[in-house]
Amino acid sequence: MYELPQWPNKNLVWTHEKFQLLDEPETFAQNVTLEEFLCSSENFPIKFPIDAVRCKILKNSVNAQVIENYINSAYPLIHENALQLYATFLLHKQQFGTLHEKKLYKNMSVLKFVDRLLSKRAVMFMGKFDQYILLDGTKGSGKWNLIGKDNNQSKLTLENCLSYDEIKLSVFLSVSSLSYFINNGTRKNYGKPAINRNNMENEGVIIGLIGARLRKIGVMEYEEMVITKTQNSEQNGYGLNKNSLHKVFAEFYEEPCFTYQQVLDLQNNILRFASLGNDTYFDNIVFSKRIALSIDTLLIEANERATLKNTTAYIHVVGIGLGVWKCSDHQQEVFVETFAKRLQALGNTITAISDIYFSYFEKVSTCGGYKSGDLMKIIDHPLGIRIFLGKRDPHNKLTGVDTGKLLIVSYAWDGNSLPGNEFWSGKLGSTGDSAAAASTQISEIHNPHINSKVCAANLRIVTILGLKMFKIPEWPVRPIWTEETLNALLKDAMNDAQKPVTLEELQEKSDKFPIKFPVDSVRCKTLINTVPKEKLEANINSVYPVIHENVLQLMLDFLYHKVRFGKEPEREIYKNMTVLELVERLLTKRAVSFLNDIDSYALLNGTRGFGQWERIGTDSETEKLNLKTCLSYDEIKLSVFLSVSSFTTFINDGNRYNCGVLNRVNVEPEGIIIGLIGTRFEKPDVMEYEEIVISESQNHQGNGYGILFLPTKHGLFSGFYGELSFVYHQALELKKTEPTRFTNLSENMLFDNKVYCKRIILSIETLLFEAQQRAKERCTTAFVHVVGLGLGVWKISPHQTSLFLDTFVKRLEVNGKHLNAVSDVVFAHFGHNGTVGGYKNNSIVAIPGHPNNGIKVQLSNRLPHTKMTGENEGKLLVVSYAWDGNALPGNEFWNGSLTASGDPAAASSTQIAELHNPHINSKVTAKNLRVAGPFGVISFSKYRDVAMLNSKM
Repeated sequence: MYELPQWPNKNLVWTHEKFQLLDEPETFAQNVTLEEFLCSSENFPIKFPIDAVRCKILKNSVNAQVIENYINSAYPLIHENALQLYATFLLHKQQFGTLHEKKLYKNMSVLKFVDRLLSKRAVMFMGKFDQYILLDGTKGSGKWNLIGKDNNQSKLTLENCLSYDEIKLSVFLSVSSLSYFINNGTRKNYGKPAINRNNMENEGVIIGLIGARLRKIGVMEYEEMVITKTQNSEQNGYGLNKNSLHKVFAEFYEEPCFTYQQVLDLQNNILRFASLGNDTYFDNIVFSKRIALSIDTLLIEANERATLKNTTAYIHVVGIGLGVWKCSDHQQEVFVETFAKRLQALGNTITAISDIYFSYFEKVSTCGGYKSGDLMKIIDHPLGIRIFLGKRDPHNKLTGVDTGKLLIVSYAWDGNSLPGNEFWSGKLGSTGDSAAAASTQISEIHNPHINSKVCAANLRIVTILGLKMFKIPEWPVRPIWTEETLNALLKDAMNDAQKPVTLEELQEKSDKFPIKFPVDSVRCKTLINTVPKEKLEANINSVYPVIHENVLQLMLDFLYHKVRFGKEPEREIYKNMTVLELVERLLTKRAVSFLNDIDSYALLNGTRGFGQWERIGTDSETEKLNLKTCLSYDEIKLSVFLSVSSFTTFINDGNRYNCGVLNRVNVEPEGIIIGLIGTRFEKPDVMEYEEIVISESQNHQGNGYGILFLPTKHGLFSGFYGELSFVYHQALELKKTEPTRFTNLSENMLFDNKVYCKRIILSIETLLFEAQQRAKERCTTAFVHVVGLGLGVWKISPHQTSLFLDTFVKRLEVNGKHLNAVSDVVFAHFGHNGTVGGYKNNSIVAIPGHPNNGIKVQLSNRLPHTKMTGENEGKLLVVSYAWDGNALPGNEFWNGSLTASGDPAAASSTQIAELHNPHINSKVTAKNLRVAGPFGVISFSKYRDVAMLNSKM
């Protein structure tokens, strides 16, 4: 069998936008009296097929207070991972749903959604033809797939019923309670009270779990677990479609959203996919992950109930979705082996569980290699767990060494029916669901229309550590400079008055530039035919490099460190180097293009190649790649903080596939363009990977991490962020007390959310302060177009997108008083995020004293240079694009790949290929450097006064 995943394996970190959907006034489900309960049961509109299971009968033989305790012991419960999926689902539907769905889900919270999933179920729902009974007594079959669709003419409406998309979510909800047992629970018990109760338990815990329903093609889990040629196509939303609900579920399971062809390619190499015949495949991994959540729910709930009773749990396990719902016999084996995986994974969190009995699993003989009667040894579990496989009836008496243990009985429920399902049609012995309803109290006690304890206000979360939301760090604080360090910083600072660059001078340098332009439409020699010379020269001379003030201290420390502790080539080149000279290096020594995980490059002299970039600056650097002509990887970690900004004429709307074609229809004539650089995780062990990714193989003292006698570059960068240089085990220890700080990437790899946020804060603030400065100089307000930085092929985890958005909004809130000329921030093409930092589309981030009362935030798929109309007419369009720390503006543009990323798309639609190029425009120089901070954007020479003022405060 294919090696099953140990999943879920990470502590969830809730982003602000998703946590907002949990933000409701604290409510409680009041206790229910027996009289209230009996009244609700009598008013239930569907007739009970038998009365033997009802409290009105049971109170004749069972103490009324005991029955009332059973009633009030009921609650719905859900795994924390599924709860976060609910939030993601709501955000997705609010943005991409049908009109009916958008209307229904607008402003819906997660708890209201949970109430909906509990109360809007059919009474009965069964068979591949979707036979149903509704609460009003309506019976029928089919057309369930139309619910929620805009063209639905059926009496089955979203207002009254769950859609199939919702049923895919309701399967993660369980209901648990104590119950009186009517009989031993055998399949054909028919609700007959036991005559002799000596061989059965009087009471125990009953919990409904829902398996994978694969009986009906093209709905429910079939969409994620079964792969067919007709279903798994890009047209049906599989593959790279970011707006597809399939993508939401794929990301939830942390798996690719496979097309059929991708599965065929994988099928030749691994055993992940089981063939079902007829060119149909079954995904064992997604199936295992789906049922793992139900298994965890059962185990952690059993542990909790047993702990409260001060005993241990004896769990009766039945197959869920392994009867008529299954599509392959081998699912039974995957189920049991996944169960074994979860027992081992949960370890010391299930110490109150002593026994697991797998009942009627006829296709398997072991669980994790343990035979029936064996004691499964589990790390950190005091005694281990005894495994049984056999044909036990659910409520059989626990005797001998098992006497006094708490019997926990699971039954196979349905995601779109009330507990009992077929029970309500009078079929008492057709399935385990109806058999459970005929032998326990679930038809009343687990029924949300009868027991008010079955509601979202009483929801329990299956979690080990509790729900946590990562708090965006309050960083940076402005640097404090001493006279000595400020003198060192400004050693060669001079008045930045520079001679203007003429159009002729720029054109001459452009013509001499050694790398051929792939298109000429973006060049001044072409634009002069349609744009006045004065405008082109104004754009040329509006250019400057800009850097966040906090990075200046890092650059100074970097030079000091390399002169003292660097390799020989580094000590030689950095000797007596000033910060401005370092900035000049970072601008001029870049490759022309630099991309992918093998470091494919093109140099200014025309040399092309790949790899060996790590050798630059070391004793093993080559004649072709050396520190005199290229940036080292350590320098690229600094160059990412440098941006270049200017006015530009817009060639076209800036869409990804614009290819430099001149088209100014519905296009803003001009605006600001600024290159920003995100975090690059595409290649391990270099760049931000060294500070943000923490792994067992990377983070040890031999690699310069931890507290060492001699300073290391890792200590230098970690110190800049105000954090420790972690060795792996230190991060693991910190994770115990700060679980939200780290996100698990894999078994031995963590992602440091805090350092990631601090890194991107500097790029975000550079953009905002620059937008503020440019708009203020134009006596208008800035409309800022934001793109994701490092959120494409560079990202290592999907959660980075939410962290980026939350961090951005946090900086708007923190810096709002310094951004009175910023009116709008548009987040363009950020997938299915329905809110940004908790703010909905077109909301105002309230800022006291702001002329517009705050900054409007929008989520949009607008193209970068779209014309500003209506209330936005006259505002200054400030467009960011994702640049690279070791390439000239455009990057792949210089290879002729005009559509490869946002970088060449920007170079094909603006003037950055010439204007931001230090080899063409002499304004792109350290002598023209600007420093960004809360004070605005000022020249490097004027920074002394600002820095000293802050240092004296």
